[in-house]
Amino acid sequence: MHEEIGRYGINRQASIYMQRLKCRWRHKGAPHTEMRLALFVLFGDDTDAILAWLEDP
Repeated sequence: MHEEIGRYGINRQASIYMQRLKCRWRHKGAPHTEMRLALFVLFGDDTDAILAWLEDP
């Protein structure tokens, strides 16, 4: 993740939020339907890339 942050210029606070999102995504029993909708609203056309990153171990 840190290489991607440097490459895309994401600040440290955004990095922390993205790591928390990944942790919540992996939390067993969490409803992904609502999270997918929220990601679509936030990231629009980039949602597929975000979902791929979330599901990457």
